[in-house]
Amino acid sequence: MTGLADARTLPLRVQIADGEALDSWLERLGRRYDMPVRQLLPVFGVGPRAVPGSLGLLHFPAAVLRRIEDQGGLAPGRLDQAVLPNLPRRWLPVIGSRFCPLCLTDAAPWPVAWRLHWTFACLAHRTVLATRRPGCRQPVRRQPGAVVLPPGFCTNRVAGRICRTDLGTTTCWELPEDDPRLHAQQWINQQLTDGGPSAGAMANLTDLDALAGWIRHRAQPADFTGYDGATATAFADYLVRRHSLPGKPAAGRLTDPILLAAVAVRAVDLLAAVTPDEIVARLKPLLRLKSRDHDARDHRQRTPTGTYWIRTLTPARQATFLGALDPLLAPLDRLRYRTCTTRPSIPSRSTRPARSRWLPQLLWPDWTVRLTPPAARSADSLREVAVCWLLTVGRSLPETRALTANLRQRWHARAHPLLAALPADGQTAIIQAICRIAEHLDQHGAPIDYKRRRDLIRADDVLGWERWQQLSFDAMGHPGHHRRHLHARRYLHQLLTGADGDLTFRKPADRSNYLTFADQLTTGLRAALHQHAAAHLQQLGIDEPVTWSPPASLAAGLDLPGRDPADLDPAAVRRVVIDDQVPSSVAAVQLGVSLEHVRYALHTMVDRPARDWRANDGPDGELAGRRF
Repeated sequence: MTGLADARTLPLRVQIADGEALDSWLERLGRRYDMPVRQLLPVFGVGPRAVPGSLGLLHFPAAVLRRIEDQGGLAPGRLDQAVLPNLPRRWLPVIGSRFCPLCLTDAAPWPVAWRLHWTFACLAHRTVLATRRPGCRQPVRRQPGAVVLPPGFCTNRVAGRICRTDLGTTTCWELPEDDPRLHAQQWINQQLTDGGPSAGAMANLTDLDALAGWIRHRAQPADFTGYDGATATAFADYLVRRHSLPGKPAAGRLTDPILLAAVAVRAVDLLAAVTPDEIVARLKPLLRLKSRDHDARDHRQRTPTGTYWIRTLTPARQATFLGALDPLLAPLDRLRYRTCTTRPSIPSRSTRPARSRWLPQLLWPDWTVRLTPPAARSADSLREVAVCWLLTVGRSLPETRALTANLRQRWHARAHPLLAALPADGQTAIIQAICRIAEHLDQHGAPIDYKRRRDLIRADDVLGWERWQQLSFDAMGHPGHHRRHLHARRYLHQLLTGADGDLTFRKPADRSNYLTFADQLTTGLRAALHQHAAAHLQQLGIDEPVTWSPPASLAAGLDLPGRDPADLDPAAVRRVVIDDQVPSSVAAVQLGVSLEHVRYALHTMVDRPARDWRANDGPDGELAGRRF
């Protein structure tokens, strides 16, 4: 290739038409000089072998284009529109070129758009483009022409001779004026206008190709019966080719323009959908829906599968489609895809154990209050299940066992039923809250590394008997015997690790007795246990607060089933539970809140003074005989 300084300006010039391909313009220029394109290329400093087939319309060197413009008398940058534009990665050009025989009969130039995979129709003549010339049925314009021929004649070399077939005689398939295939082609052409696609158009073109792959994968012969017989035949041929050559990527590609047109209609129709109802109506045929009854017994509903193809769409359209699919998804799928939030997304295939580091085995008490309806009796299950929900957000279904590995517990069997049993509004609000918490943990972490605590803190080491006695006496509390000491260790272990650990309840009475112990802890003894917990962390070299929970602002704007934890009068709780000695469960009904709400108030808001011990109280008078 010679330099630009050695280039000579051509005396005879030909103006390039709008949308004309580079090789078409070179052919017309060559006719002015009675030179074939292969001989004309060296005039521009280009050897015939220096550029790939079809004149390199996909990757033509910019420096060569500038030289051709200078020598041919074209405006700088004019030939950038004569080569293939910057297109999505999957938009590979066709082999050779498609063509409209009627355009060639009119001696019109060859448009560069005829080389695009998703150009299948000529809007001027309402025809489906042809792909191969008559006779040998080979793609046309695979190489620069070696002879000068009239416009519209094939210049391919076959068996040592030039074809010379008049391509204008090729039979073409004409379409009605209002045919949807023409509307689809018009929509595609609009995305390619203005000298190259914009960012929004590029996203549309990317999604067009992705949806087409989804459609051809799901399509059945009955999907093409509404078109002509040629379309059905083309799809049957495609199925034979795909099944006869398994594992061959080329066998799965759509190449016949008449079949591409039918697929493009469905893809463009889906891309043009605006409202969620429109999207769902057009997306349903691409999903495999298993009809399931949705009732209070099995808590199941219609669950779409085959959403893998949504991964191939651009992120914005992924979010749009997933948001529209929200009413069709089962509760856990709504968590995985975050479909009822402002940021729906495809679940990650990675378990990402980092989030589990920031999670206790039991949900934080204040968030348990927010998520528990007043009349609910499953708060304890909710505390365990909600942590499974938090691990589910943004994660794939097959990973449920791996998700709970760092929590030292198995996937809770009620994770789906408990969420599915909630009313629709309450379920949506809870899912939104869970997604917000999970996103907050992913972005900011937490000041408490619960995994480290679970690894380092042992239930047998948190509180010895002598230390428990000392704490009880100092707070004017009764240490009791083994059972009360066991409850205190349970309380500390849950406080520090958020887990039951080795002190799991062995029977219902154990849990009931422990809850009574926790509810009746005096303010002084509770504070002493918290101080002991802080000292235990320092002894282990852990510089963290004893407790923490995600900020309450994450619940802003959500109509959660429970109430705000602080939305309860401590004086009213004290009067009902302590002064009137009403059981907590009955007090919750009287106050119109959940049992967890009353317990939360007792543990954090209500001042419970120590008992005024008499001289004969305490084991062997030990407590009464101490000086306080």
